[in-house]
Formats: sequence, structure tokens, C-alpha cells
Amino acid sequence: MFFRALFCISALIAYACTSSDVRHGEKLSFDSLVMHRSGCYGRCPVYEVEVTSEGKVTYRGERFVRLSGEHHGSTRFDELARLSRAISEGDFFSLKQSDLEACTVLATDNATVYLLVVEGERSHRLSYYYGCETAAGKVVDRISKIVDEVAVTSRWVTDGAL
Repeated sequence: MFFRALFCISALIAYACTSSDVRHGEKLSFDSLVMHRSGCYGRCPVYEVEVTSEGKVTYRGERFVRLSGEHHGSTRFDELARLSRAISEGDFFSLKQSDLEACTVLATDNATVYLLVVEGERSHRLSYYYGCETAAGKVVDRISKIVDEVAVTSRWVTDGAL
């Protein structure tokens, strides 16, 4: 009886210590995601946020943000799962880098968002210039908005800037 209880406790501890393993029946499609928002001709916020599969959030504010410098937070697994689904549904790892030649609409002086997604040994980086509408750009825009929601960047970035 003692050994059965010890085995059960050991199994629970091992399960609780996993990072991106299956929790609540869902495996995450990323180990870490870094999003960087660039400046524009105006007061666009410039910042970077990293979200890990363990729920750690690291924010680095540069310009036109409420808080500059590095700040930390966390997020829940259900929010990580929502972000993971957006990455999978958008088929992020198969998208080609957006370029100006693919624009259906082109405008100048807009911000750019960069996403770097790492899963195991693979990583993929895409950018989306908000003045250039592309199919890949729509996926990057959707994921970047979810990143802002999951990381709750509004606590660090100026109100209404996102």
C-alpha cells in the first residue's frame, strides 16, 4: 500500500513538472513565442513580449508605452491553449515571410509586428507590416492580437494603443 501511494505521488509530481506536455487534454504547439511591435510615423508603441509554454510572460517596453523596461507576469493554461490553437489553425509554420510584392493594399508609415515561434527544434519568424495587406499578414495580425490579450500587455502599454 505504501509503495502504491508513493508511486502515485511520484507520478503526480512528474506530471505537474512538465512544461508543454499535455494538460487538460491539449498539447501546446509552441515552447515560446516572442512578439515585437515596431514604431511608426507617429506614437505607435514599441515593445516586445515573450510568452512561454509554462505561462511566463516577459515584457520589454521601449517607446510610447506606459511602462518602459523589463516587467514580468504570467498567464493561465487555458489562455496558452487559445494561443496555441491560433498558431495551429493559422498553419503558422508553413507560412512564407510576408513581402511588399504580395500586398493587396499598400500604405506608408505604419508599424510592423514580428513573431518568432519556437517549438522543440524548429522555429519560424514572420513579420507583418500594417500598411501591406497579405494573407500571411492576416494570420500574423490575428496571432499578435491574441498574444497581447494572453500576455495582458495593456497593463504596460498606453491605453488605446493596441
